[in-house]
Amino acid sequence: MKYYRVKPQYDNKVRYKWNNHGQGVPDSILIANELYTPKEFERLANCPAWFELVEIPKSKIYFCFGARFAA
Repeated sequence: MKYYRVKPQYDNKVRYKWNNHGQGVPDSILIANELYTPKEFERLANCPAWFELVEIPKSKIYFCFGARFAA
């Protein structure tokens, strides 16, 4: 499955979400190597350079405190 992985150098960057007025609103922070699905990535108002597209099977994914990571 395709995921967007946060690059390690962007650890602790502020993550934004789009509001109803088309503005980015601070939501939380990015975690290094955290994985986002393409649908989740579309909802984020971030710089695409902060992420890299990776192909990882679903069986190699785990969750830790609500964040998705590759095993």
